[in-house]
Amino acid sequence: MTDPLALLTDLEKNPGARKYTSHEYNLEGYRDWLKQARVPVNGTGWIHIAGTKGKGSTASMIEALLRSFGCCTGLYTSPHMDHFGERYRIDGETWTLDRFRAAVRRLHPQIDSNRTVFEVLTAVAFLEFTDAEVDAGILETGLGGRLDCTNVITNPEVCVITSIGLDHTRILGNTIESIAREKAGIIKQGSPVVVFDAIDEDSEHARNVIVNYAEQTGAPVYGPVRVECEAGKRGVQAVTSEWLGREFSLQFPLAGKFQGLNLGLALRAVEVFLKSSGHAGVKENEARKRASEIDRIRNAMPLIRWPGRMELIHSSPPLLLDAAHCPLSAKALGESLHDFSEMLPATLVWGMQRDKDRSGFFNALISHAPDGSFGSIVCYKVPGARGAEAEDLAAIAGEKGFQATVAESPAEAWKLATKESRRPVVVCGTVYTIGEFRRLAMPSTSC
Repeated sequence: MTDPLALLTDLEKNPGARKYTSHEYNLEGYRDWLKQARVPVNGTGWIHIAGTKGKGSTASMIEALLRSFGCCTGLYTSPHMDHFGERYRIDGETWTLDRFRAAVRRLHPQIDSNRTVFEVLTAVAFLEFTDAEVDAGILETGLGGRLDCTNVITNPEVCVITSIGLDHTRILGNTIESIAREKAGIIKQGSPVVVFDAIDEDSEHARNVIVNYAEQTGAPVYGPVRVECEAGKRGVQAVTSEWLGREFSLQFPLAGKFQGLNLGLALRAVEVFLKSSGHAGVKENEARKRASEIDRIRNAMPLIRWPGRMELIHSSPPLLLDAAHCPLSAKALGESLHDFSEMLPATLVWGMQRDKDRSGFFNALISHAPDGSFGSIVCYKVPGARGAEAEDLAAIAGEKGFQATVAESPAEAWKLATKESRRPVVVCGTVYTIGEFRRLAMPSTSC
């Protein structure tokens, strides 16, 4: 059978294929198509997540927490690393590629050339999560929020907005405030929204925009649960003093102190969801009924999986994978490297998309990482039309006094990075090659 997605516009690969207007990002037209295709949109307890950084991590935490509280969950995130099935989980089970293809076949007769790849992928989530009768469907926006096709839902149980930074500036605008307005577009009247805490002047401006929009819309606003972190390479020791008015500690499986910010959002979103949706206690067995809510939170921690974000691969040489691709996430990566002293100095393997802020990314990474973090740098071209030339990345590194080697592919970059040294390797700049580097480091491993 012909791949029904092959001839459709893929805005992830070619974001300029449509102008960012309500005419070309036509949510009403998409709603009409969903109705004709008999794809249900409302009726599920949706949790809708937007933001520049931390959407996927926060979504995965919410999903694991709700499962520990007895809810049946559906999780839809983007992009994927190896295949489309990775974007979907039902009750914690990630789809295989065959499972994904079977879901798309259900929609094949209704797919026409006016649809985009992401619109079809989102329709699959709506259809399959509804059929699975999930208690909570967690949806991550693809781009922005206001005009994102996930935003056809009208009555989410909870909206969540994670950290805001400058990314997709050619589409969403080149100021923090304009980007925040686009993210705030997921907020609906009467639906609670959980918003990040401001940690600097930029985030304060962004939060003010979002809170003002929520107040004008008539949406209750919640801040995150307070979480204090002590970071380490195997995860984060997180302590919160707010949940149920009790202080407690837990072992958190995702590395990087910044993940504590995401955990605070996830905890609050789960608290609000359970109260507003009436799903507390769903499908609980007797053992779970006896467990305290704090025990449930602790039990959720081993369930959290989010590959490619501060992911340490114990290969030879050791490999740290991070999908950071904008200055805000580069800053977080640089700060997190202070807790990976055993990995430094490392070889930095760096590739990016040409429409990203490459200079801003590199400057943020270098200025926040420990001095002398990178003994050498290998720049490579990300496959595809959007990939920045390796020579251009090397020139950016050169402006900061680094001499970089260039490679034409991820495979060549890995070979150069490991050829003459057993120095640990840090890979960053894009999510699209994370899976390939994992396979190169551990040939017998797949995502």
